[in-house]
Amino acid sequence: MQNLRKTQFLVVSFTVAALLPFLNRAFHVDDPLFIWIARQIVKHPSDPYGFNLNWVSFTQPMSIVMQNPPLCSYYIAAIAIVSGWSERSLHLAFLVWAVLSVLGTFAIARRFCRGHPAQLLIGLAFTGGCFFSAIFFWPLFEKRLFLLAATLTTAFTVAFKFFIVSCVYLETSEAVVSLQGGLFATIGTIFLVLAIFDLIQHKNTDSLLLLLWIFGTFFFATFFNWSITARTLLPMTPAVVILTIRQFEWQNAGHFPRWRILPAAILSLVIVSADYQQANCGRTASHFFEQRYRNEPHTTWFQGH
Repeated sequence: MQNLRKTQFLVVSFTVAALLPFLNRAFHVDDPLFIWIARQIVKHPSDPYGFNLNWVSFTQPMSIVMQNPPLCSYYIAAIAIVSGWSERSLHLAFLVWAVLSVLGTFAIARRFCRGHPAQLLIGLAFTGGCFFSAIFFWPLFEKRLFLLAATLTTAFTVAFKFFIVSCVYLETSEAVVSLQGGLFATIGTIFLVLAIFDLIQHKNTDSLLLLLWIFGTFFFATFFNWSITARTLLPMTPAVVILTIRQFEWQNAGHFPRWRILPAAILSLVIVSADYQQANCGRTASHFFEQRYRNEPHTTWFQGH
């Protein structure tokens, strides 16, 4: 029991240490939607979507722009009433859920480890992109997996070119976007294949739970949710991590070289740092334009996301 508590303490400590440096990350992309709903809740608790906003160049009801349940915004409103609306206070409040998620994943892992073509492609790409750092735990130099990955990447790259890239306007290289989409879709597909393989290999309720967890989240996020987003795939994270470690242990006869955690952690922190800097660029730019155009005689409008 003492060793268990010690391990749980280390897991929580690493999680907090990894996230604390980013508490001041600017509100970014869809964050304002949840915050605006929270502000509405503070004023009218029973009417969270009862206002209009300009989100895509014209005014719409919030009930059209945001089609997610408002529970998250109710939580934000409750926290903001006590600690305010700053980035640090709200991010610190959500750190609690990150810690609980990690502890829950750890508890499960202790038992388990020693549509439309374009829509499907986007769902696979989001899945692969969200869990990209897991590649450090795959036997990439194993011949069969390498050939499978190379074949899938080629096929998905071509599919991205014809079904997605050719249908949208891009200000960057189409080849790069197609290759990135193909690579991420390959990673997403391998996760689905591994879930099936794990069930065939073990034939137990643990493997069935992992398969239903991963496939259920994937199909909901890809085909049934109103929009394909990274946040709708995040509930899959514990199952993906557990499945990856199970397969890695099986491939290596229970041996787990811990050095592989280091490059995966570094890559994850680099991605988070890039997101942090991109978000803060928007905040810096808004302050700059506010100072530059504050004395203009007319209203100056900006569009961003």
